[in-house]
Amino acid sequence: MIKDIFISYARKDLAQVEPIVAALEQHGWRPIIDKKAFLPGDTWPDEIQHALDSSRCVLVVWTCESVDLVKHEWVKREAEAGKEKGILVALRLDDVDPPSAFEFIQYADLSGWNGDRSHPEFLKCIEAIKSKIPIQKIIDMLNDPATIGDALMEAKIIPFSSHDRFIFNMKSNKYHVGMSEYEKLNWIQEMKSFIAQYLGNV
Repeated sequence: MIKDIFISYARKDLAQVEPIVAALEQHGWRPIIDKKAFLPGDTWPDEIQHALDSSRCVLVVWTCESVDLVKHEWVKREAEAGKEKGILVALRLDDVDPPSAFEFIQYADLSGWNGDRSHPEFLKCIEAIKSKIPIQKIIDMLNDPATIGDALMEAKIIPFSSHDRFIFNMKSNKYHVGMSEYEKLNWIQEMKSFIAQYLGNV
């Protein structure tokens, strides 16, 4: 299953990172964090690579702990993967400079953050994440029956007008109720055209 956001962090910072995960989930996204995603018996390098490949955004969390990339080799690899794919978003929770390899990548400054989801820097982080999950990808996902459900989940980030959100919800419910193959083909075309109105708005 496609995941929205891969969280790259140092395990010692888990208590600081979990409120961020909860806030992202509140926005309707599906963040992946190693503590919750991997099962006993999973091979870590393989699972991490798979998670990175199936994520639309990599969120790296800089702290006093995680900026030590010698100590935290996986944070370095994950952030580099996000950077290479053009899907990296950065934030910092401590008053530290990012590692030199990432010093020119702007970050949201949440040092001293108390969990306030209306904090201007947190809102900047949300907007940056939205920019990594564009509408065209949602439209493309509607072409594959296996990812239509994921596409409808991701479409929740689209800034619909109140009227259009009502229409979107009605169309989504129609899909979940069930349709014939002919009806489904027509529904896919209608939904793609409907969502395409918002290209460039996310």
